[in-house]
Amino acid sequence: MADSKAGYRYLTGYIKLTGIAKGSLEELKLDYENSRFGTKTIQECANLLITLISLNIFLLDRLIKSLKVKHMREGGLTEELYRKRINYRNKT
Repeated sequence: MADSKAGYRYLTGYIKLTGIAKGSLEELKLDYENSRFGTKTIQECANLLITLISLNIFLLDRLIKSLKVKHMREGGLTEELYRKRINYRNKT
């Protein structure tokens, strides 16, 4: 996400949607962990998918933490609107 004024307006929604994506991947990982039966090739494929899903979960977790820090530092749409309103009041 670019560091622009439009970029941080929707941080809260971005954090929530990223959390939903992470939860979906966690469920998918459990499905693969519970279905590692069959031929050796199928088991190897399942293990590879579990590894890739785990990596994605890790990266999404880091993204969520980063977005929360960004939101804490810069605020969101509500804070931006409040700052603009205060600036408008101070100018008049």
